[in-house]
Amino acid sequence: MDRKLYILFTIALHFVNTYGTEFKEDDGVLILNDKNFDKAIQEHHPLLVLFYAKWCRDSKDIKEVFPNVGRKIRDSNATGIQDVKLAMLDVGDGILQTRKRGIVRFPSIQLFKDGNWIDGATAGRQSADITAWLEKKMESPFVYLDTKEDFDAFTDKFRTVVGAFYHENSARYRSYEATAHTFKDELNMEFGLITNQGFAADVGMMDSEISVFRKDLDKVVYEGAPTFDDVSTFVLKNWVPDIFEYTNRDSEKIGLLQEKGVVKNLVMMFIDKDADYFDEKMKMYSEVRQEFASSDTLFAFEDCKRNGRNTFLQRHCNLVQTDCPAIRGIYIQDLDFPKVKPDPLTKANVRNLVNGLNTKTLEPYWRSANVPQKKDELDNGVRVLVSLNFDDVVGDQEKHVFVMFYTPWCAQCKKLMPDWEKLAEDYKDNEDIIIAKIDMIDNEVKEFATLYSWPVFKLFPKYKDTFVNFKENKTYEELKSFINIYALFDDTNEVLKRSLDEMNDEDRDITEKIILGMKVELPKEEVERFAPAEELGEGRPRQKVLTKEEWEEFDRLQDEVMEPHTHDDDEDPHEH
Repeated sequence: MDRKLYILFTIALHFVNTYGTEFKEDDGVLILNDKNFDKAIQEHHPLLVLFYAKWCRDSKDIKEVFPNVGRKIRDSNATGIQDVKLAMLDVGDGILQTRKRGIVRFPSIQLFKDGNWIDGATAGRQSADITAWLEKKMESPFVYLDTKEDFDAFTDKFRTVVGAFYHENSARYRSYEATAHTFKDELNMEFGLITNQGFAADVGMMDSEISVFRKDLDKVVYEGAPTFDDVSTFVLKNWVPDIFEYTNRDSEKIGLLQEKGVVKNLVMMFIDKDADYFDEKMKMYSEVRQEFASSDTLFAFEDCKRNGRNTFLQRHCNLVQTDCPAIRGIYIQDLDFPKVKPDPLTKANVRNLVNGLNTKTLEPYWRSANVPQKKDELDNGVRVLVSLNFDDVVGDQEKHVFVMFYTPWCAQCKKLMPDWEKLAEDYKDNEDIIIAKIDMIDNEVKEFATLYSWPVFKLFPKYKDTFVNFKENKTYEELKSFINIYALFDDTNEVLKRSLDEMNDEDRDITEKIILGMKVELPKEEVERFAPAEELGEGRPRQKVLTKEEWEEFDRLQDEVMEPHTHDDDEDPHEH
C-alpha cells in the first residue's frame, strides 16, 4: 500500500474509533448510542438517561419535555442535583444497550452513577415530576452514626446494614452507596455510615467494612469484590428473613430477589393470623424452613383475611379465604409463574414440596373450567373458551380469533361485555372470524399467566402462530375497526401469496411485478396497532426487544406504504 495512503487510512481508522464514541448534544442533553453509552455512564455521573422509541406516542411527548428537566436542575437548590447530566437514547440506535439493560417498555428513565444503575424513575412524565423524583434520589441514602447510642439503636432493628468508610473515593464505597440508593426505598432498608475511624474501632468495625446486622443472628461481614453486583447481592441475601410475610407492596421485592439470583423458588402459605391453628402451622413451617436453611427457596406467608384483589392469594393463585389454610409452590425463575398444588398442609407435604421445587421434579398445574357442551359453547353469541380448549380454538389456522380475557368482578369488563356481544352478532355469519372470551378466574392459560389487568384483548390471526395485542381505546368502534383492518389486510396478503404459489415461474414473475406496483395504504395510526407485544410481569404490555434490523423495518413500515408481497411465506410484516 502507498505510504501516504496507509497514513491516511490509519488516521481515518483512529478518528472512527476515537470520535465514534464522542457525544453530541441537543438542548443540553447528550445523544447516546450503542457505541458511546458505556463511556457516558462512566464519565458523566450521575447520568439520567431517557430510553425512547420513535414510534411510541408517549416517548414523543416525554422527549419534548425532557430538556426542561435540565433547566429545572440548574435552578434547584437540592444537594447534589446540580451534578446530574441528562442523556437520551433512541432505541433504534441503541438496541444492544437497551437489551443489555433489560428495558422492554418505553419511555423509560434510568439513573446511573459511577457506571452503576441506581434506579428507574417512577414519577410522572412532566419535567417537575421527574425533577422532584431526582432530588429525592440525590439525597444521601445513609444514616450517619456518630455515637455509641446511635449505633446500638440502629443495629438493634430487625435488619440493617452498616458501612465504615473514612474515604469516599474507593470503589467499595461507591458500590455501597449505589446499593443504598437502590434498595433504601425499594426494600425499605436502612443503611448506616461511620466515617470516624476511632469510633468504628470502638464498635468493632474495620475500615471499608460492610456488615449486615440481624436481630435474630450475629452480624455478617462482606468479604467479596468491590463491585455493585457483588455488594448488592450480599445485602439482598442477608436481608431476607427466614419466613417472609407478604403484603401487596412486596411483589417487586420478590422480583428483585429472583433477578439477583438470591431465590429461585417460592413457597407461599396462606393462613388466617387470627385462627386457632396459626401458631401450630407457623411452628411447623418454621421447622421445615430450618431444614432448608441453605436453600434458594423463599419461604413466605400471607394473611388470607387481607382484602382486595392485590393479594397474592387471589392474584397469583386465584384462591379465596375459604381455601385457607393452603400452600403453593412457585417456580419464580420462570416468567409464566407456574404453580404446584400440594396435598394438605402437613409437615411432610411441605417438605416434599420444597424438595420437588429445588429439583424441579414437580409438574405445575393450570386450572381450567370444564369444556362447554355444544349447546353451551356460545354465550349471547360469544364463543366461550376454557384452558382445556384454548389452544385448539385460537390455534385454528383457518380463522381469526379475537379473544377477550376478563374476570367476573371487573367493572370495566361488565361495562364492555354488551359491546363484545354486539361485535359477535356482527360477525356471526362470517366463518373466518370468531369472537371469544375466557374467564381468567376459573381458568389459567400458561402463555398468559402473568396477565393481571382486565380486560385484555388479543387477536390470534389465521395462518400464524402468534397474536396481536389490541391497545386502543376499549370501545365498540375501535374494536370493530381493529378486526376489520387487520383481518382484511391479512387475508389479502395470504390470498396473493397462495395464488403466486400456484403459478408457473413465468406467470409468477409477471404477477409479482404487477403486485409490487400496487400499494395498500394504511394510516400510520393503524400501522402502529400491528406491533405485537409480550405480556410480562404485572400484566402491563411490554414491547418485545427487537434486533436493530427489525426496528429499522418497523420504522420503514410507519413512514412508507406497505407492500403486499415483499416477505417470505412464513413471515408476517407486522410480526415484530
